[in-house]
Amino acid sequence: MAPKLLAKLRAIVENTSSEAIFEARAVAAQIGWLETCLPVAAAQAVADIELFLSAGFAETDEPVYHQLRVFEAFELGLLATWETRDGLICIPTSARSASPRPA
Repeated sequence: MAPKLLAKLRAIVENTSSEAIFEARAVAAQIGWLETCLPVAAAQAVADIELFLSAGFAETDEPVYHQLRVFEAFELGLLATWETRDGLICIPTSARSASPRPA
């Protein structure tokens, strides 16, 4: 949250053009939307996995696998980026994100 607010504040304080302020706000809004939607998708994936498993699906069945991939994408996103007071830190992800489907 801090880098988004800092970018907007800098644009306003530095007397930046209206277009640049609008762009900073738009980018911050898009990031905020993603920060809100991705946890919801991950939580829904967990609920769906529980539903599939209770319905008799195996852990290696395709519907369960696809929901696990949704959650893994959320997890890798959290591991890949996080915010500090001064900015957003991006860490390259490993080949783990390209993990093959379980047999």
